[in-house]
Amino acid sequence: MPEIIDYGSWLGDIKKASSLFDCGDSHVNDYFKKRSGNDSSRRLLLYVSENQILGFVTVSLANLKMSIQNHNEIETDAVLYINGLGVDRKHHREKIGSHLLQVAFSISLSIDMMAPIKGVYLVALREAMDFCDEFEFTYLSRDPMSDFNSKEFPMFLSIETIKDLGILPYLNAYELNDE
Repeated sequence: MPEIIDYGSWLGDIKKASSLFDCGDSHVNDYFKKRSGNDSSRRLLLYVSENQILGFVTVSLANLKMSIQNHNEIETDAVLYINGLGVDRKHHREKIGSHLLQVAFSISLSIDMMAPIKGVYLVALREAMDFCDEFEFTYLSRDPMSDFNSKEFPMFLSIETIKDLGILPYLNAYELNDE
């Protein structure tokens, strides 16, 4: 049965499994292969079944500068940054990406309980925009309908919106469980 696990706790062969992982986007694949090493500034979570990696998500805390509407000032807020998310192409359309995103949302809520954060930030590829729209992410800069040349779009989801989704925080965010 598939499970979410921190890559450092996985007993499988990470080098072999990451070399077989293919989400269909070479940049995301390369990112995953680099991150499956020793990068302690980001948390790499795997969605695994036996010795196969079905998907991954990396998260870190970051500061995001956002302009306040109707004001000329810039505000810096702490956010959970989804550095990368990918699902092996053999497992697309199995809701794995949604599950990984919900894991990140639960982590953000756990962090928010200890030290308030503004929300979740990510940079979506054009191919993933519809997926992000399902979760009500807001585009931070360019309108994707008017910017046909861009391949990446910064997006944000407030912690209040995440709470409204009915997702619960982990009671033990390190172990990713509710005990």
